[in-house]
Amino acid sequence: KGPSHGPANASFRAAVCLSAVKVAEALCISDSASLLAVAKAVLNIMDVPSSSKSKAAATDDEVLSYMAQHAGTCLRYLLLLVENEASLLEVIEQGLLQWASAQFSDASRTPGIDSRMVVVLETLCSACIASGETFCGIETKVKQPLLHLVGSYPNPMVQLHAAYAMRVVAHSSPGQLFQLMSVLLNHVTVLNAEMLGAPTQRRRDGASSVAVHASSTESLQPLLRGLFGNCAALAALAGELFHSNLGVPHDVTSAVLGTSRALLQPHPNTVVSAQRRSCAFLLLEGLMCLGTDWVGQRLTTLFALWKAALGKKPVDRA
Repeated sequence: KGPSHGPANASFRAAVCLSAVKVAEALCISDSASLLAVAKAVLNIMDVPSSSKSKAAATDDEVLSYMAQHAGTCLRYLLLLVENEASLLEVIEQGLLQWASAQFSDASRTPGIDSRMVVVLETLCSACIASGETFCGIETKVKQPLLHLVGSYPNPMVQLHAAYAMRVVAHSSPGQLFQLMSVLLNHVTVLNAEMLGAPTQRRRDGASSVAVHASSTESLQPLLRGLFGNCAALAALAGELFHSNLGVPHDVTSAVLGTSRALLQPHPNTVVSAQRRSCAFLLLEGLMCLGTDWVGQRLTTLFALWKAALGKKPVDRA
């Protein structure tokens, strides 16, 4: 089974990944079923048992990062062996999408779950681009799990990868850009309204204000997680607008800017308020990609938003 821990373990697992791909290439394996079996074996190699000691846990993180890099490279190489576009669509539908759903529903939360999800999403992006015009036939099947991931997955890094995958979907199928942005805008608006309407916890006798504050923040974490993921995806799609052949109505970009302004409004909980502001500027970052014409017409509004966040210039009273 090879070394069980440390750098030697990572190198051994990486070598196994590469060997599996080279064997598949040597045997001229090109059908989707066989390639999916090889891909699944590569992902299983990323199963690293968790360690309780802090130094061992840090080593596990390094191993997972190293393994994710090599596993992703191997899976993308396997895509080159697929015999035709129809088989590539089967790889996406029967493999990558199902694995993403399975990882999401896995309650074990082992250290490798999130790393495998990142690898699957990166491979999904490559597969969507490689599928070309045939991707339009499965675009709906791809976007639905991505919407679920950006809104609910407990790891922010996976949410960011899902957001980028959603941008790839919009790039491969420009007609999806308007639909996805509309859905995400609706999600962000609802989440923000639920957050502002959530009842604030009152301080009970004997309870410290810090404890009440922390409890209030904890209760809003699912909403904050969803807000972050949906805003990241919406910002990614806004960044795609400048390169899109179809674009979206001006009302959509205006709504994104209005949503950013709404998120900058203060919340009674300072921690929640800070996280909402972060989401607001995520949206602004995406809108900055629309070019000088769009930005130049809204400089007064944008400067006001930045000033509200950065404050006034300090005055030297010396």
